[in-house]
Amino acid sequence: MSKNLFWKLVLIVVIIVLSVLEIFPPSKKLKPGIDLAGGTSLLYQIDTSDLSSEEKRTAAQDMIRTLQERIDPGNQRNLIWRPHGNDRIEIQMPLASKETQQLRERFQEKLDLLKKYNLDLRAVQRALVQPQGMSEADYLAARTQEFARLAGGLENRQQMLKELAGAYDAVTAGERNRDQIRAKKQELAGQLTEAKVEIQRVELLAQQWKELDDPNRAERLKGLTEEEAKQGLIRQYIETELEWSAALSAWTGAEGLKAQYESALYKVEQVNVDLERLQGILEEGKAKRDVDLTAIKATLPQEASAIIDELVVAYDGYAKVSGRLDSPEDLKRQLQGSGVLDFRILPTLSDGILSETAIKSYQDRLAQYGPNPAKSGDGNYAWRKIRDAEEFKSGNAITAEFAGKLYVLASSKADEVLLHEKGGNGWELKSARPDTDQLGRWAISFNLNEIGANRFLQLTKSNLNRPLCILLDDEAISAPNIQSAIHQSGQITGQFSYQQVQDMVDKLRAGSLKARLSDRPISENTVGPLIGQDNLQAGLKAGVYGLIVVSVFMLIYYILAGALANVALYMNLLIILATMAFSRATFTMPGIAGLILTIGMALDANVLVYERIREEQARGSSIRMAIKNGYHRAFSAILDSNLTTVITALILWLVASEEVKGFALTLMIGLVSNLFTALFVTRAIFDLMTDMKILKSKLTMLQMIRTTKINFVGVMPTLLVVSIAMVIAGWVVFLSRDEAKNSKYAIEFTGGTSVRIRLNEQGKDLDRAAVEEAVRQAGQQMNNKQIAEGTGVQQIGPADSLEYEIVTTATNRFTATLLFPAEEKKTVEEVRGLVLDAAKGVGDDRLIKSEITAGAQPNEFILTTTQTNRNKINEMVAALPGVECANEKTEESVNQAIIAALGNKLDSLYNLEPANVTAQPITPELVAQKPYLVDYQGGVLFSGEFGENKSESLQRLADRFGQLRFKSDYGKYGQFEYKLFAPGQMQAVLETPLKGVEAAVLSPDVLYGGSEETEWNQFQANLTEWFTRGLELETSLPRVTQIDPSVGEKSMQDALVAMVLSIIAIIIYVWIRFGNVRFGLAGIVAMVHDVSIALGMIAITPWLASTAIGKFLLISDFKIDLTIIAAILTLIGYSINDTIVVFDRIRENRGKLAHVTGNIINLSINQTLSRTLLTGSATLMVLIIMYIWGGAGLRGFNYVMIIGMVVGTYSSIVVAAPLLMLGIKKEKESGKKDYAPSPDKQYSRNPSV
Repeated sequence: MSKNLFWKLVLIVVIIVLSVLEIFPPSKKLKPGIDLAGGTSLLYQIDTSDLSSEEKRTAAQDMIRTLQERIDPGNQRNLIWRPHGNDRIEIQMPLASKETQQLRERFQEKLDLLKKYNLDLRAVQRALVQPQGMSEADYLAARTQEFARLAGGLENRQQMLKELAGAYDAVTAGERNRDQIRAKKQELAGQLTEAKVEIQRVELLAQQWKELDDPNRAERLKGLTEEEAKQGLIRQYIETELEWSAALSAWTGAEGLKAQYESALYKVEQVNVDLERLQGILEEGKAKRDVDLTAIKATLPQEASAIIDELVVAYDGYAKVSGRLDSPEDLKRQLQGSGVLDFRILPTLSDGILSETAIKSYQDRLAQYGPNPAKSGDGNYAWRKIRDAEEFKSGNAITAEFAGKLYVLASSKADEVLLHEKGGNGWELKSARPDTDQLGRWAISFNLNEIGANRFLQLTKSNLNRPLCILLDDEAISAPNIQSAIHQSGQITGQFSYQQVQDMVDKLRAGSLKARLSDRPISENTVGPLIGQDNLQAGLKAGVYGLIVVSVFMLIYYILAGALANVALYMNLLIILATMAFSRATFTMPGIAGLILTIGMALDANVLVYERIREEQARGSSIRMAIKNGYHRAFSAILDSNLTTVITALILWLVASEEVKGFALTLMIGLVSNLFTALFVTRAIFDLMTDMKILKSKLTMLQMIRTTKINFVGVMPTLLVVSIAMVIAGWVVFLSRDEAKNSKYAIEFTGGTSVRIRLNEQGKDLDRAAVEEAVRQAGQQMNNKQIAEGTGVQQIGPADSLEYEIVTTATNRFTATLLFPAEEKKTVEEVRGLVLDAAKGVGDDRLIKSEITAGAQPNEFILTTTQTNRNKINEMVAALPGVECANEKTEESVNQAIIAALGNKLDSLYNLEPANVTAQPITPELVAQKPYLVDYQGGVLFSGEFGENKSESLQRLADRFGQLRFKSDYGKYGQFEYKLFAPGQMQAVLETPLKGVEAAVLSPDVLYGGSEETEWNQFQANLTEWFTRGLELETSLPRVTQIDPSVGEKSMQDALVAMVLSIIAIIIYVWIRFGNVRFGLAGIVAMVHDVSIALGMIAITPWLASTAIGKFLLISDFKIDLTIIAAILTLIGYSINDTIVVFDRIRENRGKLAHVTGNIINLSINQTLSRTLLTGSATLMVLIIMYIWGGAGLRGFNYVMIIGMVVGTYSSIVVAAPLLMLGIKKEKESGKKDYAPSPDKQYSRNPSV
């Protein structure tokens, strides 16, 4: 064995071992997409209040594109983005691999265990407050009991809480004493004023009182007044003043009661481990991590220290496989914020810019009004929330707390800020990247454009040696001191983890969002596979069986060579899976489409080599020479066919929308792997077998297809007519299909309706497939083809859940009569134009697409729209002067079909008939009465009772109010968070029936005492309506939402651009490689031919499905969705591959001929016919098995693939190659001469036809 061969074999073994280790066990290492395995669905609200009407119209699509760039720019994580109208977006994310889930759960378990050692500081503070009406003895007993519970049996904590309680009692007693003395002092001051004694002179005497003896005191009192009664009053006031001063000093002094309480509280706070900070420490290098963890463990009990050690082990295991999107919490974190970078100079405690009195004033206003700039600021300075308090503890910035959050006072002066103002002001961020600072800590380096650089230079130059606060999404990140003027580049430093740095970099790179996304999702659910678990299992089994059949076929047909082909095929699959597992990429249906194309091309590559070896053996070459020449002569065909497909995949990856990038990625990986296995691995094994004399004589192969002598060129005119007719028929069928009655597109392209249902006990025996079939049957009975054919069902929650989401291309429709003034003579076209302008003003796509038809009277026009939100419709009609709306009606066909299908099996909500509904601000006094409201101070508390014989559990009430979020007009209530309580209780068993409920509501924008009175009253009125509406909700379909197309116009344009660029690139490549542009054009014509026929066959499926033969062939109304798009892209890849193989043989046979002749084309097609039919047959075996036994969910994909394989094989033989003859006859007549020998004069070949 040669040394060169030895190292080739070593490389192959190493790659196999590494690949196996990377994907074993596959059930844990490979991450299926949401379409295959389900995942989590998050629904977010968009605040569009600050957008123009045009911006509102595209708000959801624009936000989706920006967030895609931020979170998943390459679509490797298979997030599904779906707009719900203009002001909501749904994001579905797949589950992590099982191994990642298990390791993360183990890590989370240790975190949760450590969290148990953390004191609930809010519970501590609630326990300290004595509720109004509770006796002192009961209060002290309850507090002691609660502290004992919170301490968890740890003596050191019990002691700290006992000290805290003592300090709290002392500080509250001191505060009461101080306040009583102050009240007495104020009363005496009033008496002095009435007695006409100058209070300022009395205050001055009080300051000197202690230094005077009795005679001097008496003398000074006479100097103020001669009246003894007044002197006694002054003496009493001075003594009270001194008493108050002592009480104040005892309360506020450096060692005073307040300081003692704060010190005791600080000790309690320090017991807790900052879990976010701890996770950042875990990401550090080992040496630094050990130092930081040792410091933390020193403050903890021994049990907690042991848990930290276990936590480190769990983290190290999880870190090896973790990705950036392993759980919904990771996604929520990355969705937060708009990605806006701002800079503000900070005033400090020691720079003298603000006096102590001014600082105290700002802090008092923050405590009273919150961070509202209109109340707590003054135009010069404003409070900004600090993201990590640790970053500001060591400096002397002016900070204060509000609602448990730390804020920093920052400048708002024009020469001390660099802000992104609405409408833009010229400066922007050019780039951002992860970096490290001088201490080796993670940091963010950024570059500004020229305008930004100049403004940043001016800002830093004018404020040297002052802290520069860096804000992301209006949150203070860090505040380094400005050491020198900074121009174009800067660095954001702090105690960041790598994950935090990467998240911030992604936000900065993606750019800022025009609208504001809700901080938390308004809905979060676990969803089942998009194609259904039943279809998925059937598809996977059928795929495995198909692969086995192909392997057996190759083994029988090529015997030993077939065994090597199977080795190469399985190694190819192994490398692809290992690469995707290593990169944490997600497997999706489009990805599997790319995999199938790769399998076909892998088989094709081996067949090309073996057929060449067969030819060499027929010439009498030795086995070693036959193998060498076979690989050499097959190389160009394999290289060209793979590279043309790589070009397509690469352009799709670079240019196309995120929806098809999963296909492109898998395809590129597969093609590179295919070249390696087909040309390197099998060749190395053949060389080993010949070196070791295992393979001595020629390779034995079957030959079912002998050398043919078909005159393909002769029948070209007839077949071209047939092909043209099929292409025209395909486009006629495709374009003439009635979209209104039954769209050929799936919901990704058309939009539609989503309905969330929950089955009751009567429906518990129905599974996902049964629910889907029942709804489809109802649609069939209603003669609604969109419901009958375009409906899919996903299970929500765990496998035993009774909750489902029904998604259909059908929509509920609203109709109304628009009554124009009788004197106005309007045509349908004029009204359509007026409605279009009004709809654009509202900024609503559905209204823009409204239909207008003539009514019964000349001034009546019928409006039909899929927009069922009455508020938006009314807003549009209001923009039509003098127009009235009559005969309003909503056709709820989707609702009717579901109710008809499932009826009494639906779990329904009934009106609770609320009574005695009240609303009151959550003030400190109310919190004292109801400590469980402490987190909602500044909000509003609603309470209500249910009607007679009405009751509802807290769990069902939570569901009820959750359903309100999906009402089309929910946005009018603004952004707020809420929590439901059993009346007067902090906690209640979720399933216990209640006769009433309380709801605490808090808005980030409206606070009691911090907002204008009119604003507060409107907020309270709106939320009273919300509370009452939730209790009155009565429906069996609690969530019905309209869905916009998830593949927007921009994505479709990107896909078209990518396809055009791919076509141009293929023409250029083939032109260069084959020396004539005619080759490239012929290949593209064949590809267009294949796609056209496939599209026509998709469009005709509703008719085929109704015929006897269609039913026998299991054809149904297949919709064009992303999976079908992936099949079409795969078809394109097959078409190009097949055509290039034939062209390669034509190029070889042409030799140095200037032109291609009919004989050369016939010879080449006949020579490659065996390979073409073999490859097509092998791939068809897999597809037919998957089509029949792979389940209905994958049948549309396999249908298109089968059509594509048949048509692609046909076109490469009778369309592409004969097209090379077009125009040649005319050139020859013009006097050009052919000097090259005819094909039969070249090296031994089959005779020309």
